[in-house]
Amino acid sequence: AATDPEQAAARYGALVDRWTVQGQVAPLRPLTPEQLACSLMQATGVWAGERAAAAAKAEKSPALASAAEGDRPALRRRLVQQELLAQLRGKLSEFIRQYGGEPGQDFQATVNQALFFGNGSTIDGWLKPSGENLVARLSKMDNDFQLAQAMYRAVFSRPASADEVQQVAAYGQGRQDKPQAIAEMVWALLASTEFRFNH
Repeated sequence: AATDPEQAAARYGALVDRWTVQGQVAPLRPLTPEQLACSLMQATGVWAGERAAAAAKAEKSPALASAAEGDRPALRRRLVQQELLAQLRGKLSEFIRQYGGEPGQDFQATVNQALFFGNGSTIDGWLKPSGENLVARLSKMDNDFQLAQAMYRAVFSRPASADEVQQVAAYGQGRQDKPQAIAEMVWALLASTEFRFNH
């Protein structure tokens, strides 16, 4: 790699292809519509609120009240899952409508998918600071390094690199509308290949 970067890149590509064919490396593939929706909700901090609402509704279930003490934990988990699925059915169906049924192995976003992700009210609503969602939590941070680290950990589950910390600092520098700048940065991370594809 140090002496001949072009040849090293070509050989690396051939090596990855061979390992992929042999099943030693998983091929890059997009998340399913359900995985994408749930991952977006988890990253933006919406999932916790949905789960708390489902848990509160499950606690009021007559079935839980009448269950034996030893059966309650398992029943509670099942009721929360059922309620969560019922709450999220509309959101999940929109993602399935937009992202479901991709033909073939190659992935190419459609115009409707790009418009849904870029201009749709669903993701835009998740990126407005509210309660303890991601943008609200990040907006309270004054340190650029901590802000970048928290943002990258929430979206990519990894720390931000030094270059990424600098990009976050540069983008937010001098902005009077800090929550909007943070929402734009989070949106860019969510729209990235790293988030959309299963590596």
